[in-house]
Amino acid sequence: RLAALEDVDAVVVEADGSRERPLKAPAAHEPLVPTCTTHAVTVAGMAALGQPAAEPWVHRPELAAALAGLQPGAPLTAAAMARLLTHPDGGRKGHPPHAQSFLYLNLALGPGATLDEADRRLAAARQVAALALAQPGYQAVLVGSAASASPVQEAHTRAAAIVLAAGQASRFVGAAQPKQLLPWGQDNTLVVHVVDIALSAKTLHEVVVVTGYQAGQVAAALRQRPARCAVNERWQAGQSSSIQAGLAALAPNISAALFLLADQPDVQPSTIDALVQSHRETLAPIVAPLYQGGQRGNPVLFDRSLFDELHTL
Repeated sequence: RLAALEDVDAVVVEADGSRERPLKAPAAHEPLVPTCTTHAVTVAGMAALGQPAAEPWVHRPELAAALAGLQPGAPLTAAAMARLLTHPDGGRKGHPPHAQSFLYLNLALGPGATLDEADRRLAAARQVAALALAQPGYQAVLVGSAASASPVQEAHTRAAAIVLAAGQASRFVGAAQPKQLLPWGQDNTLVVHVVDIALSAKTLHEVVVVTGYQAGQVAAALRQRPARCAVNERWQAGQSSSIQAGLAALAPNISAALFLLADQPDVQPSTIDALVQSHRETLAPIVAPLYQGGQRGNPVLFDRSLFDELHTL
């Protein structure tokens, strides 16, 4: 009823408390989440990192330790915190299935925090984010310090690589086979090499390869790789059609797409990870690398907010 009032823009509900402990496990009667909730945010404090799964660091420590797979009083690692925060009876308890779920990792860095402590908590928060996003549940993991002027420092979402490998390479005179299947390195091909680069990146959640010309041969070359092939039946219409085919093949929980070209084998996994990290820190709709001499190049990352526009190319 409050949300339906004309002069109310949002209703914010604090569903439960943790008695000011960084972590908690909800009791049977918690949390009290209204069924009309549209956005549910689980909050956890990284100050508990490395501390024992006990008071005063954890509210209801015996229950929390069980959900985290720890013995009571054992040190709280990033992996253990991730297990607690992703458990259906832990951090995700009470989130309505129709609501967008988020995890907020509060670095809780006070004025006296050392650089070493800040780095340690940030690195652990990134590890928790990666583990949380490796399974369904949270749409994004937000990292920051609630007491700072900008409480969100990084927004971790799921990113995917789309490898464009559908063309005939008609300008490549004399090619007896698709350019993307030409040999590269030892017992490899161009497209397989580029896919291996994407799979080596630490920040991607899936890899989609868009095929077209000689799609069967390209798919056969990739059979041993954990990448999905999407056939562009309109590959002769140009690269824009492959962009659209790749976007259509993405999982619905992907929030950013990074485009790789099958004939550019010198892109490094570190470049991919740097682009994704820049997107986490800025949420810029487009992120592109600058190479030596200030030349902008590939790969280029696009935020989901631009997917509809890319479909109109």
